[in-house]
Amino acid sequence: MAPGANRLMFDSDVVFYAGLLGRPRTRVLGAWTLYAPASGRLQISVGGEAPMDTAACVVPPYVPHSLRTADQRIQCVLVEPDFIDVACLTPMLTLGKLRSGDHGWGERMALLAAEVPPDDAQAPHGGNSLEMALFGATLPRRCIDPRIARVIERIRRDPSDLLSADDCAAACGLSASRFIHLFKGECHTTFRGFRTWKRARSLLNAVDSGATLTQIAMDLGYSDSAYFSNSIRYFTGLRPRDILAGSRALVVDRR
Repeated sequence: MAPGANRLMFDSDVVFYAGLLGRPRTRVLGAWTLYAPASGRLQISVGGEAPMDTAACVVPPYVPHSLRTADQRIQCVLVEPDFIDVACLTPMLTLGKLRSGDHGWGERMALLAAEVPPDDAQAPHGGNSLEMALFGATLPRRCIDPRIARVIERIRRDPSDLLSADDCAAACGLSASRFIHLFKGECHTTFRGFRTWKRARSLLNAVDSGATLTQIAMDLGYSDSAYFSNSIRYFTGLRPRDILAGSRALVVDRR
């Protein structure tokens, strides 16, 4: 794969993307996000603060931010906080800092983006996980209330399911108010916010499907095209049609 190629690699916990950034407005991703251009620097504004110029940046989940690069291309890694113990990742991602001078991350991601998967679909590194490819190790997991863990897995398996807090509370043997409180304590976000993010994230599965925007919206469980467009744009800062247009030359690697 030639330098500058577009690549998307993802599983349920980690996403790696190298490709077009476009000109997104403010985005609010529901994962820890590491940005590092293959070359040069990026300008990023996090949480409404003044823009800063940096070689790499880590943004916590659900924190509004906007960014741009000189060539409108980006490399990024998203780490879902569902079961990964983010507190143990400081040596790997310097998660306690929003700014880093680590040019090595950009170089490492550029090498991963340049790998050619066998048969144009298989995972590199002999089938190792994306975590191994990026970090050289399996990321540490955290303990979570098993009732909430089952709800998380259910949403992850089918983000399009119109699952309500009442449904989940009943499955957990809890009142709705107790479930909502426990869920937020374990996931550090609301049940509704978590479910909405996972549904928007599931667009990753459709970027190379060839389906129309209307078909994709229906498949992902959105009630109408406007809601679909607004939700995707809220999280990514981009319109769904622009995401699909920018994905035409994208090599997609599902783990």
